[in-house]
This record gives sequence, C-alpha cells and structure tokens, in this order.
Amino acid sequence: MQWLFLAGAVLSEVAATLCLRVAAAGRRGFYAAVAVGYVLAFVFLTLALRVGIGLGVAYGIWSACGVALTTLLSTVLLGQAVSGAASSAFNAASSAIGGAAFMFYSVGLVEGRISSVILLFYLTPVWTTLITALVLRWPVPRIRTPTPRSPERSPP
Repeated sequence: MQWLFLAGAVLSEVAATLCLRVAAAGRRGFYAAVAVGYVLAFVFLTLALRVGIGLGVAYGIWSACGVALTTLLSTVLLGQAVSGAASSAFNAASSAIGGAAFMFYSVGLVEGRISSVILLFYLTPVWTTLITALVLRWPVPRIRTPTPRSPERSPP
C-alpha cells in the first residue's frame, strides 16, 4: 500500500507541475488544478510515510521520479525543449535515466545495499549505453581510439 501512496504522490505532483506551465501560459483556470495537485501530492506522501516507508526512500523516489516524469511529459505533451544545446528527446531520455539512477542510488543507500550502489555507479556508462541502444534504438557512436605512431627512426 505504501508504494501506491508514493505513486499517487509522484503522479499528483507531476500533474500539478504540468498544469502550472499551462496556467502560466495564460489559461488561469489551471491554477485550481495546480493547488489541488500539490495538496494531493503532500497528502499521498504523508500517507506513504504513515504506513511505514522511510523518509529517505520516499523523498528520493518522489523527487527522482518527479523530475524524470516532468521532463519527459513536458517534452512530449507541451513540446518544450529541455535545453537548446541538444535535441529535446535526448535530453528528456537522459533526465529520465538520471532520475532512475538517483532513485536506485537513494534506495540502495538507505537500505544499506552499498554493493548495489557501487555497482550502479561504476557501471553507469554500460547500462546507459545498453538502454540507449536496445530500448531507445539510438545509434551508439563508436569510440575512436588514436592509433599509436611508430617512433621515428633517426639515421645511424
């Protein structure tokens, strides 16, 4: 039950944040949805804490999933670019992967699974590349390694 309450907190916060963007764009009626969404988010978070989930785990998952979902949904639903430096799809996927990693790190640290945290941290380039190639089906650039030059021989 605690995970359902936490999921409710995440989804309520994300919905409220997306409504905030719509309201700020001129549709003032969405401010009511913003208020209701944030109140529901804190009610659900309180219920999750009350039924036994730890504060560090709850806050880590809530914040990481909230950032990842808000980034993805604002890109998909509202057409907002995350950054002008690269494509918005790439930035959204990167934010989602980073948010998931933060969530797993938080859970691992709070529950004392240090070996899991170390594996996640040091294998981040590996699983990020696998997610990029297998799930998102994006081409993975080849790593260019410089070819060693043979030492020039001086005349005898």
